[in-house]
Amino acid sequence: MTDPSPPKKRTKTKTADKKAKVASPNAVEATPSVSGDVAAVAATASFCPALRKCVDKWGLLPPFAQTDNNDEWLQYYAERSALEFRHSHYFGPNGKEPKKFQKCYGYGQECRNADIVRGEDGEPDRCSGCNKVSVKNSKLKYIVETTDDVNKAWSKLVSDDECLRAVYGDKFSARPPLMGPHCTESYATDCHPSGTAKGEYDDFIDRIRERIVETVNTTTVDNAEELANRTASGLYVISYYANFEECDATADVRTVEFGTRLYSPTGNGCSVDLHWYRHYRQRMTIAPEKYSNLYAIDRYLGSCNAMTPSHTDLDWRREDEDRALAILDGDTNEDRVSKTFATLPQLKEMRGIIFGNDGAVSEKISTRKVFGLLARAAGAHVVRNEGGWVYAGMRKRYELYPGEESDGEEDGNEDGPGGCVVC
Repeated sequence: MTDPSPPKKRTKTKTADKKAKVASPNAVEATPSVSGDVAAVAATASFCPALRKCVDKWGLLPPFAQTDNNDEWLQYYAERSALEFRHSHYFGPNGKEPKKFQKCYGYGQECRNADIVRGEDGEPDRCSGCNKVSVKNSKLKYIVETTDDVNKAWSKLVSDDECLRAVYGDKFSARPPLMGPHCTESYATDCHPSGTAKGEYDDFIDRIRERIVETVNTTTVDNAEELANRTASGLYVISYYANFEECDATADVRTVEFGTRLYSPTGNGCSVDLHWYRHYRQRMTIAPEKYSNLYAIDRYLGSCNAMTPSHTDLDWRREDEDRALAILDGDTNEDRVSKTFATLPQLKEMRGIIFGNDGAVSEKISTRKVFGLLARAAGAHVVRNEGGWVYAGMRKRYELYPGEESDGEEDGNEDGPGGCVVC
């Protein structure tokens, strides 16, 4: 099926009756129920043991990877399990993460998106960003120093799980692999209704997952509701940062940055690392600062690494702009705004990575839905409805398939004085 020509204006459709409820992120470690079809496939397929465990734990849907590489599936299982553990254990009773400020300088500049790899003694050994050895006090700009209670919970998790024991063994079971905090710097005490970083984080990840459900559930795929919930449960926030013009619950957003990971709901072993950045700042004597981008890079089964679960190879400052899904550069003057959006081949490739190559599924999901899914999974529009430009541009450039329903966001504060200058 080919994508139709660019869309005409359409009336926004109500989709409330088709929206499915996604589980709270606090329950993300619970084993999802597996549909009869998937259970039947799992019972008859010649899965390697680790892939079978992944299907059982996360209810992965067909199509499944044609590989019997048990070691790679063990890495997938451990990497994803570590991110879930981080999600449910790293915020303390006070709603904060016990993080420590640290940097690693490799090749004369700060390493970005780096994790520490533990040595044979279980202690920090080298930086994954520059591979520099003996950096026992260096990794991410911030790291989480886990408490005794968190370490005990990790040890029990590894002890009770044969796949995790196979990956981490005794040397790495005393504490989880070193990972960065979810939020590098939080203003939630003054700027979020909950007053805590955990409350802010829960709010953001809940909203992202709910909007993923809305996006997939309004396609024409036969098992849309099940697919939507499986897709949403595969979303993890790697890191985020948000600040505002003032520390007030109604203040304008100045800078938002999200790094997320979306695991495919299928058993193909793929995932996508996403990055959303949006910076708008009004200036008194010079043109306002207005820059925003959306990037995505694909990951395959062999990309998974249980020792560096929160590491991502995506650094948008070094990425080729041709790989971006969307870029906005300019200010509120329409003549000084430039923007680029993903090509249809880019989106079709991402569609195959996320939903597999089963035409019965992927060909029923338009490129507009794929773009919307990636933007929402990246965190665009989550913080006080910033980022409306990316959806306005999406609606102009990509068409829905017949039968699909719209779930577009409002443009919000992205309109300039002359109208929507960024569409």
